[in-house]
Formats: sequence, structure tokens, C-alpha cells
Amino acid sequence: RVRPGKHATVFSKLKQADIAYTVVGDDCIALQNSTALDTVLTINKDAVVQDINSQQVFNWLDKENIFADRKEKTTVWDCCAASGGKSILLYDILSGKVKLTVSDIRENILVNLTKRLQQARVEIYHSFTADLTKKVPDNFKDLFSIIICDAPCTGSGTWSRTPESLAYFKKEKIDYYSSLQKKISGYALQHVEPGGLFFYITCSVFTKENEEVAAYLQKEYSLQLLEMKYLKGYELEADTLFVAVFKNPLLNNQVAGNQ
Repeated sequence: RVRPGKHATVFSKLKQADIAYTVVGDDCIALQNSTALDTVLTINKDAVVQDINSQQVFNWLDKENIFADRKEKTTVWDCCAASGGKSILLYDILSGKVKLTVSDIRENILVNLTKRLQQARVEIYHSFTADLTKKVPDNFKDLFSIIICDAPCTGSGTWSRTPESLAYFKKEKIDYYSSLQKKISGYALQHVEPGGLFFYITCSVFTKENEEVAAYLQKEYSLQLLEMKYLKGYELEADTLFVAVFKNPLLNNQVAGNQ
């Protein structure tokens, strides 16, 4: 994915290095898997190595354009931040007007994420480790306009490129992850401001991890479902992802449901 304002730089560098590529979209180019990009481009600054469907998870924002005229920075919490690809994507979509908080269960992941976001020139306002299946830290009281929940899952939407994972897969893991996803989402939802958005994302193809979790969240937390869809990867040589976009319609900072 080409970063904003970097199109001329990226295409010039690829041409100079005689690297073949295919333009897939306005910001997306496809290259051979064996391409040594890090010797040609400044990765994360010029372009981000990101699955094409991962680049589409915030398309609802592009379509609705609800933050375009906002002068102040949009508060965002990437609650299962991992490598930070979606944080960078949202930062670019919102033209850098983001006050970003990131968290993950693993401290070493946050160390790597911080380095990557520094390379991408994305400022982190707050970073912390937390196991969201239990609770957020007691001193964490912030509310956010957008929360990204790229939830832990079976990863079944990635099995086309990691077929060995299927050989070790156990069916009971679906129930395990479904329970995990509901707990993580439940705690994170306590921090969506009134009128704020909650993006629930998985790279799973299983209904129990996707539609069933979305239905649970909508019912238990009185959320408004704005969009729910699969980003199908099998025709694109890409991962398959699931995205559900919710709005918190409540007039106070307490979500409904069992806590």
C-alpha cells in the first residue's frame, strides 16, 4: 500500500530498480512475493507491506466521510494492535489527524510496533499492555471516537497462504476464540464515546467468530450495526477478512449489557 503523497517516489524507485508491479487500486500495487522491497523502498515511510483486503477494512469511513471536516484530532484506540498495520492505515485515511492509543497483551509486540510507527511517522499518544479478556487497567478511563478491535481468531481466512495451519487445527478452537472475542470486545466497548465507532475485525471465515459475535455485541451492548461484510480473498490471492462496524448510540459512557 502506497502511503499518501508517496506515489511518485514509489513508482520512480520501482522503475529505477527495474521491478515489475501491477497497479491494483489507487494506493495498492501487487508485486512478486520474492521482491526485495526493503532494498528499494523505505518500508513503512514510502509504502506498507499489507494484504489487499487488510487495506479495505475501513472502507466504510471512506464511503461515509464522517471525519473529513473535523478540525481536532480523532481519538483512536487500537486495542489489539499487533504489528500496527491498521493503525497506520487509519492514520492515513484520516490525514494524520489522529490521537492514537495502542495496546496489546504482549509487551514485545508493542516494542516492535513502536519502532514501526516511528518509521511511518505516526505518533503514539499512549501505549500499554493489557489482557482484555480480564479488564483494562484501573487508571484507564479514556473514551474514543474510534476503537479498532482486530480480534484474535483462528486465522482461517489466511489458510490459503498457510495451509500447514489446517493440519494442526482443532475444531474446539472455534468456540475458544468466539468466547475470547466476546470478552475482549465487551471490555473495549466500555471506552467508545457516545456516537463513537467500533470496528470488529477478524481474519476468520467461521460464522461463530463473525456473524454470531456481531449479533451478540449488537444485542448485549445495544449497538447500532452500520455495516457487516466479508472481504473475500480467494479470487485475489489474498486473505479473507470479516468486518463489522458498530455505533454506540447511548447518551452516556456506560454500555448496556452484562459487565
